[in-house]
Amino acid sequence: MLPVPKPGEHELLLRMDTAGIGVWDPWVREGGFDDGSTRFPYVMGNDGAGVVVAVGPKVRRLHVGDRAYGYQMEGGFYAEYAKLKEDSAALIPKGLDVSRRRGRSEQTASRRCGGWKISCGCAADSHS
Repeated sequence: MLPVPKPGEHELLLRMDTAGIGVWDPWVREGGFDDGSTRFPYVMGNDGAGVVVAVGPKVRRLHVGDRAYGYQMEGGFYAEYAKLKEDSAALIPKGLDVSRRRGRSEQTASRRCGGWKISCGCAADSHS
């Protein structure tokens, strides 16, 4: 088990609910983006959504308890918690269910009941 990251001055910590799965992820797993600087353990995942559970002292736009979405090339979203810069995060509009992005081509992995459920975005949730 990895330790929970601690946010820096301009960073926040999300407790992940949803992580995006990109078409490039197999290439990342094979080392396609590695420039020799990757260190292990490395946590994949470039985007996701969840609840803000901690903020650095200079974070102004987001607060503990906010539902937020974030993106970063450094990865980190295929974990229970992801640390990211405030500039790489945004509030999720009230009423938007990010685990149910129907009609979108990308897939989402949603944490439910302690396990991961893959949702392809089709109109019927036939893959449950």
